[in-house]
Amino acid sequence: MHLAPIKEFEACLTGGRVNIILTNIISHTNLMYTVLLFIILGIFTGFLFRNQKITFVNKVITVLIWLLLFLLGAEVGLNDQVVTNFHVLGFEAFLIALFATFGSVIGAWLLWRKVK
Repeated sequence: MHLAPIKEFEACLTGGRVNIILTNIISHTNLMYTVLLFIILGIFTGFLFRNQKITFVNKVITVLIWLLLFLLGAEVGLNDQVVTNFHVLGFEAFLIALFATFGSVIGAWLLWRKVK
């Protein structure tokens, strides 16, 4: 009887791989609760200030979205694997967008014919 796979499995369990996976799950769960907490705090803050005229919020949101898009682009540009395969990824993204648009137009056309 060959016990090497069993020893490897025991080493895997005690060697840290399972601990790393569990740590990632726990950290993602904590991240989820943090996101939910921020959403609930935002809703509560909006509820408290609903009677006041706050006009700068839309401008702040727009600036933050532009900043997030910039940082996302910078992160993509720093990833060598994405940059070297950009022509493949770009073509696949183009095909997905093309067929999604085509399907939406056909679906809207069929729905318009049915409603009319």
